Amino acid sequence: MTASPSLARAPLPSLGVVLVGCPDCRAVLGVDGAPGLPAALAAHRSACPAGADVCGGCGCEAQLHPRNGGWRCADCLGELLSDTLTSPPAPALDRFRTVRALARRAKHQAPGRHRHRAHREGGRMTALRDAALAYAAAGYQVFPLRGKLPRGNCPACEPRSPRYRPHQAADCACELCHGLYAATTDAERVGRWWARWPQANIGARVPRVVLVLDVDPRHGGHQRLAELEARHGPLPPTRTSYSGRGDGGQHRWFLHPGGELTAGRLGPGLDVKTHSGYVLLPPSRHPATGQPYQWADPLCDPAPPPPWLRDLLAPPTPATPAPPRRPARRPGRGSVAERFNATVTWADVLAPHGWTCPDPDPDADGARWRHPGASNPKSATIRHGLLFVYSQATPFQPTEAGAPHGYSKFGAFAVLEHGGDHRAAARALRQGTA
Repeated sequence: MTASPSLARAPLPSLGVVLVGCPDCRAVLGVDGAPGLPAALAAHRSACPAGADVCGGCGCEAQLHPRNGGWRCADCLGELLSDTLTSPPAPALDRFRTVRALARRAKHQAPGRHRHRAHREGGRMTALRDAALAYAAAGYQVFPLRGKLPRGNCPACEPRSPRYRPHQAADCACELCHGLYAATTDAERVGRWWARWPQANIGARVPRVVLVLDVDPRHGGHQRLAELEARHGPLPPTRTSYSGRGDGGQHRWFLHPGGELTAGRLGPGLDVKTHSGYVLLPPSRHPATGQPYQWADPLCDPAPPPPWLRDLLAPPTPATPAPPRRPARRPGRGSVAERFNATVTWADVLAPHGWTCPDPDPDADGARWRHPGASNPKSATIRHGLLFVYSQATPFQPTEAGAPHGYSKFGAFAVLEHGGDHRAAARALRQGTA
């Protein structure tokens, strides 16, 4: 490949992107306009030609390329998605070794086997598999979903299982437990997952450098967003994907402004997803309609959020709360926290702050609680006497797979009334000012 190659370009109209490749060896280098494309070109100049092998898709003798993983030649790549957002790709040598190993296995398979399987799969499975590999090559941490949900944990990783072994998700040796904590950019692992579950939707952990504004029209998200834009000004054009539900639901990607974020002041139908959450990526299909998610413009970069959106997402400054009704104490021994946990109900703690419970016994195991303005039917549940919160739109720290975080009644009281300061909460209870 010369220093100034004449690049080959192949448009994919269904995705609105243009693939860029080497005209000499047919290696796909990336998406036209992607930030990582110059690095891919530089790497390919020293690697082309580097010997030929067979394509893992059709068995042709097109040269494999370390930048894109080498798992397809340009002719059978299919629907490659997305430009790179964050981190650079894995070292070319390691990626090339992995690809060469996959290609050697492909040599021992019957000619045309991949083409026949792709025909049986109707194209959709190949598109999902290739898209997942392309996202991983672009720096997205991906993992397979069953509809919208991660696949189940093994018994040792499932807290509700009698065989549960307490451990941190980051220390787990299992390949696909703990939901989004299994997400990876490793091409070999991603390929193995989609070879096992070729119909799996593509989940991606939200990169640290971005936030995703989730607009849910079923709970008034469109109307609330229109009100905010009428009051503060329109949101800038940014990377946007549309839900396969077909109701106009969307994910708008913005650059992360830094610091803690909360969706508590956005209003109904609006939520925010950060690195502690995940999203579905196109061309995943909505489990209710079977229709694919779609990018509005795959080449549109995430924009910085406007000042008014940054202000709404910033945690509010703690204010001095109005003194709540102090529950009557019962005689007994123990700490202030122990007496509080034994004498109050969850309704005493949560109801003064607008939380509601649709279940007949708010203190029962499994009782559901919703925070004010919640767009989902369940914001938290009671388990073993503790409150486990799942929403990011509250002052509580959300519980996460592999690292459950439950609040006692006293702990929840301290968060809601004293900004999480347990000493201040205990002092207020002793002095009778709580």
